[in-house]
Amino acid sequence: SQKTKETVRKAMEELGYVPNAAAQMLASGLTHNIGIVFPPIIFSDRLSEPFFMEILSTITDEAKKQDFTVSIATGMSLQDLEDQVKLMYRQKRVDGFIILYSDQKDPVRQYLMSNEIPFVIVGAPEGDENKITYIDNDNQLMAKTAVDFLYEKGHHRILFITDDLNSEVAS
Repeated sequence: SQKTKETVRKAMEELGYVPNAAAQMLASGLTHNIGIVFPPIIFSDRLSEPFFMEILSTITDEAKKQDFTVSIATGMSLQDLEDQVKLMYRQKRVDGFIILYSDQKDPVRQYLMSNEIPFVIVGAPEGDENKITYIDNDNQLMAKTAVDFLYEKGHHRILFITDDLNSEVAS
């Protein structure tokens, strides 16, 4: 009855009951966990870049609001990342992935696509644009807005410095 349901829910709330995640996973087949795949760690300070910390914080906050958790995949090479992603998925530790880089020949992306595992790329996908879900920003508009702002403040000699000549941001 509705009265019994309300009594049980009230008792659960008072006792601080939290559903057993393992039991829920068995019943639904879902882990309620998302894998975050960082780019290969080419430079030792790569993971401390502000972009990665900001996006990781944002993803974690949003996941928490939806009662999801986050697992992180990092590695020194694309092969390391592929091995870790395969393990995470085979062990049913994640339902899908958010990839924080884009490379057309990425073995991680190829594995996910060939096994029909849900994933999203943050950034412009290099190739397969019509087959991949991705979230991108307009780097040219952001650069123009920044330059316009600096110009309006009286700065006329503006320089862009990067250590990455291969990224979409630098082109």
